[in-house]
Amino acid sequence: MDERERDRLYRMERRAEQTEQERGAERENVRLYQVEHRAERTEEERQAEQERERLYQVDRRAERTEEEAEAEREHDRIYRVEHRAEQTEDERETGQEHDRLYRMERRAERTEEECEAEHERNRLYHAERRAERTEEEQEAERERVRIRRAMGHYLGSMLPYVDRRTGEESAPKFAQIYIVDPDMRRRTERRQGIFSSLDPVHLMDLEDLMARYNPFAQQFLTFGERLREDIASGKEVVDIVYKLHADHRHPGTHNLPAASEVAATMVEDGNLDKHRDLLLYARDRGLLRLFETSPMYDPLQYPLLFPLGDLGWTFTDTYADGNQRHNNTKMSLREHVAFRLFQKTSDGSVLHLGGRLFQQWTVDQQAKAEQERLRWVAGHQKDIRADQYKGFEDALLNESTAGKTHSITKLIVHLDGYQMVLFRADDNPEEVLQRESHTTLTRYFELCASEAPENQVAKRLYYQEIPKLFR
Repeated sequence: MDERERDRLYRMERRAEQTEQERGAERENVRLYQVEHRAERTEEERQAEQERERLYQVDRRAERTEEEAEAEREHDRIYRVEHRAEQTEDERETGQEHDRLYRMERRAERTEEECEAEHERNRLYHAERRAERTEEEQEAERERVRIRRAMGHYLGSMLPYVDRRTGEESAPKFAQIYIVDPDMRRRTERRQGIFSSLDPVHLMDLEDLMARYNPFAQQFLTFGERLREDIASGKEVVDIVYKLHADHRHPGTHNLPAASEVAATMVEDGNLDKHRDLLLYARDRGLLRLFETSPMYDPLQYPLLFPLGDLGWTFTDTYADGNQRHNNTKMSLREHVAFRLFQKTSDGSVLHLGGRLFQQWTVDQQAKAEQERLRWVAGHQKDIRADQYKGFEDALLNESTAGKTHSITKLIVHLDGYQMVLFRADDNPEEVLQRESHTTLTRYFELCASEAPENQVAKRLYYQEIPKLFR
């Protein structure tokens, strides 16, 4: 076992013994040390360390068998699941922010040659992975739709991205078109330039509809006006932050907002006044994540299905007229989606006329509901375990059940490829080694299934009594 493998095993044992606070403090110390260490290294030292790490990983993958690789992947997956289950929402957001800042620092430190080398390594890795898969696996991969990690909707900056290498500005897309072009006809031409097969007449109708009635489109148009005014007044673009808001506590947000209600709000210090507000940066600050619990998720993700900007579900939604169900005033996501899916005679809902987009929305809602269930399970571990243990405690404390329960024996876990052998002190070692190999569990099953008279007594014994009477 080499030194790196010993260090890895030592770190695994350390993590198992640490509390969550100790692990968080250690991760922060390691992150700060890495930042300082990277700042002190020269370009040649960074490249040499990256090459050593790459060669080590290549050697590790070459030495592992398929079973070891699968076991390591499963171990990492279980660790990530347990780690996420132990984290609070604030800790998860803090960790995501640290990862985002770390990636930004890494991108800022890398040269153009390093970026190209990393892209080439990733391309070769994915090419090797594709070459290893059979035709059946490739066909199954093409037909499979996967949801990795958590659901979410991402918003970029309000202005187009500027390529650091060329200095050229990319073409505006999505909501950036509302910011860049105040003229409806030019916005239509830009969208048709992205998708040439679209009908310009229908695009003009949709642009007019969104600008007239969609409160989020109106907010983006207002952001564009304010942004042009701020740039004309000499303000730095990178320091301008706007706030996209949707407040369920305001009575007007249940109806179509008026023009005054969708006016943009300038945020000088970048702080959020309300939990459901979303900050939009004028220039490159990375992608902003909009979680599925936000009421703005559905109208921003599916503007054609919700042209009036109807707010979606959030965890603070309540039943109408103060009603309750099961002593609860809060409406669940499943109930909200069921109400949306139910076709009303006088509704004229655009949702059910959405075709494949409606199917995508339905699958999205199911994934959101599953995620909410998992989030509830992760946040109520103590309650779940208490309910499970309560029945066992009552049974153990009840005197009428004393002496009627089976004894519980902890099974010994042995390493792969090793066989545990039970023998008496007076047994001949040579005979023990030549004896047919059995585990205690398989021997117990065989004795219970046997019809031989001398083995009938095994059916009345407990598992831990088998080694005392049978070999």
